[in-house]
Amino acid sequence: MLIFSDSRQDAAYMAGTIKDEHLKHMLRQLITQVVWKQKGLTYNKLEEIIVSELQRMDPELREDEIKQYLIEEISSVTARQRSPENLGLISIEYSGLMSLDVKGISEKLSISSDIFKKYLV
Repeated sequence: MLIFSDSRQDAAYMAGTIKDEHLKHMLRQLITQVVWKQKGLTYNKLEEIIVSELQRMDPELREDEIKQYLIEEISSVTARQRSPENLGLISIEYSGLMSLDVKGISEKLSISSDIFKKYLV
């Protein structure tokens, strides 16, 4: 049986949290650097570069772990998140988005066009 005092439990928790936060900051910095150097990247190409670079920096990082953090970073729409897009460092564009039949789709979904547009932003 292994028992931790509060201070060791806190230290163990903080070590994991610090590692995760460090990875997120490295990821954000790398995304920004890659996008600024190579304009017009597809997501797949960005993912390939990010996985390769982060594994070069830290060989213990698993590919699936990196991909999970990357998709969370790119797809987050939370205004409070400090993502490169929310900070205005990168821009994500979705080809074909502006040509959507918003009225037709919103009618099929039985929601107003205004509500549907909010989810597109």
